[in-house]
Amino acid sequence: MSLGYIPILISMLLESWGQTIAVFSGLLVSLLSMFTYAEYWTREFPNFILKVATFILLLAGVSILVPGDFIPDGDLPLTLELSLLLALMPVYLHRKRFLIYYVRLSRNHSSRLFAQSAESAVVSARIFLLLGSIHLLIVVIAVLLKCPLSEGMSWMLFTFSPPLVLLFTIVLNQISIDYFNYIMSHADYVPVVNRQGSITRIKPVDAMQNTKTSDIVPLVRIVVYVDGKMYLAKRPDQDGFEPSKMDIPFESYWLYGESLEECCCRTLNHWFRNSDDLHPVFSIRYNFSSGLGNRQVYLFLLEIDDEARLTGCNFQNGKLWQFEQIEQNLNCNYFSSLFEGEYDYLKDVIDIREKYKES
Repeated sequence: MSLGYIPILISMLLESWGQTIAVFSGLLVSLLSMFTYAEYWTREFPNFILKVATFILLLAGVSILVPGDFIPDGDLPLTLELSLLLALMPVYLHRKRFLIYYVRLSRNHSSRLFAQSAESAVVSARIFLLLGSIHLLIVVIAVLLKCPLSEGMSWMLFTFSPPLVLLFTIVLNQISIDYFNYIMSHADYVPVVNRQGSITRIKPVDAMQNTKTSDIVPLVRIVVYVDGKMYLAKRPDQDGFEPSKMDIPFESYWLYGESLEECCCRTLNHWFRNSDDLHPVFSIRYNFSSGLGNRQVYLFLLEIDDEARLTGCNFQNGKLWQFEQIEQNLNCNYFSSLFEGEYDYLKDVIDIREKYKES
């Protein structure tokens, strides 16, 4: 979005060639940008700041053509800066309405870039308003105090500083974008799916913490059992979903871009020192809904021969449970609702696997 300032920056830099050349050169650049990428700007990425810059240069061009000294010689850069400040100030003050308007446009045009361009315009305007206000405050103080300004100081305040403000705005905006992209490239995302399992969009994993939402997200749960006994543990006290309840501890969101096998490996590698020989078997997929969120659960079974391998898994109150022990505590608000819904199915499946193993 901050690249929309470039036509005004060009006019400021060409001011020494005369106001007519400077203004109409910047206006030509802005119009070429508008018409060359007309379809791109209007349908995909509407550059609001470029449109504001074009309007300001158009008014400046009209003022030059009209008889009269509307812009004194040497004051073009400061005039353009002040005009841009006045034009962007209402946008920033009413940024919520501005963003809502573009979010609605994004829905109508089925393009997220409408909303993203609005957010970028607000950020670019904020940076410019901050730097421009500081510069304008210095100018106002100098004028009010009637400080005698040398020729070099006047050139610095009225000619050199305005394009410097725009240049810093573009650079700082680009730095913030690069930093944001760097942060996002290191962030994990979880897909949002429909009930059939098709991905509709993605969202950051951090947004899932302690948030009640209607979005359905995939969750991988690995049931570890030894000799027919299931390993259960207490959910963390700070967990956003039924904290302190006993549950299957080996679970993880299925991250965007990874396969189910990779998700299982990542989950097991987090808890076991050596999980290369552990191969969970997919059992069932089902949809779970509650007031705390919706999950599409992928349930896996993993049998371990030696329960000593579980000693390194430092879960709170983690231990192996027999079916009889579990059934004595069912429906007592002791286990998570996820596990209680899975229990009958898991008991049947593990019983069958144990019988076939014995035979």
